[in-house]
Amino acid sequence: MVMIGFQADPSFKKEVEKKAKAEGISLSEFIRRAVAKEIGRDDRYITAKEVEELVNRILDSRDLNFDLNKVEIAQQDSPPMDPKLIAALKLILSKMDAGEEPLISEISEAVGADSRTLGMLMSLHDIKSSSVRRDGKKSRRYLMSEKEKIEKLVNG
Repeated sequence: MVMIGFQADPSFKKEVEKKAKAEGISLSEFIRRAVAKEIGRDDRYITAKEVEELVNRILDSRDLNFDLNKVEIAQQDSPPMDPKLIAALKLILSKMDAGEEPLISEISEAVGADSRTLGMLMSLHDIKSSSVRRDGKKSRRYLMSEKEKIEKLVNG
């Protein structure tokens, strides 16, 4: 976006601020909408309040009511686990039980999965690898800090 400025007397500004506040939008948004409406481009701007009013008009015809303040987002269950992901988690856990922080490459190779695909599957379950330096070499590993999460996934 670019900035467009103009001068106005203080009473005009107060009046515009009052109307913007009544509509629940910023001064800039109010002016942006007014100009857009004037030049015939007013279809791009809509506030949450306007969405609520629009939805209520539709729902009123069905004897329903909608309030944005009472909307709850449903908690989603974790996605189902891929068999290769389960195998990878078990292998990571066994290595961690032996005191190791396994490399991504060794886990993905052992379970026959692409390391990026495996990483995406892990991230769906909030398991993250970390870039670390061991023996002067940089690598990505599953760290002990992830062990508890992995145990929960493997053991149910």
